[in-house]
Amino acid sequence: WEKIEEWRWNRPDNAMGRAIRCYDFEGDTDAELDRMTATQIDTLLLHEVGEVMAGQILGPGWEEMLAALPRSQTEFGLRAIRDSLADCLSTLPTLVQRNEPATLHFFFATLTPMRKVLAPALALAYENWLKTGATTALEDYVARAQPHWRGLALQLLDAHERGAAVADLQALIDRNPL
Repeated sequence: WEKIEEWRWNRPDNAMGRAIRCYDFEGDTDAELDRMTATQIDTLLLHEVGEVMAGQILGPGWEEMLAALPRSQTEFGLRAIRDSLADCLSTLPTLVQRNEPATLHFFFATLTPMRKVLAPALALAYENWLKTGATTALEDYVARAQPHWRGLALQLLDAHERGAAVADLQALIDRNPL
């Protein structure tokens, strides 16, 4: 609701503004908010499916690593990497296949700042889709990103299990954006 109100003030041309414009918030606002919520819940469920898949790949050591770290940029980076892996396993392949503008815009609107920093290629793929309407760049990103995030997550987990310092984990994250 807050995002819709904010959009009404200045109508930005960003991913959230584009997602909101896929609905008729000038008409029956409550009904459209319900429709938007119902539509976007599926995106959240796809992400949770991806989280389960990522958990199966990474095992319990991933959560143990997060628990052992101080609240830091490294922790946020690790969480963003796992989210990126989860989305490449489930969310993005499905959303790209469906090619529904409201859900794709919403997905990009809800990316955290850390995820945007770690995945500049994802923003470029989105920009390509905006310009062309073709999902090719998004499909290519998913094909490259799934093994990238999986491999990076496993490298980080291995480094942590070998006793790497937080600074070493951060350096590994910093060297591996996509």
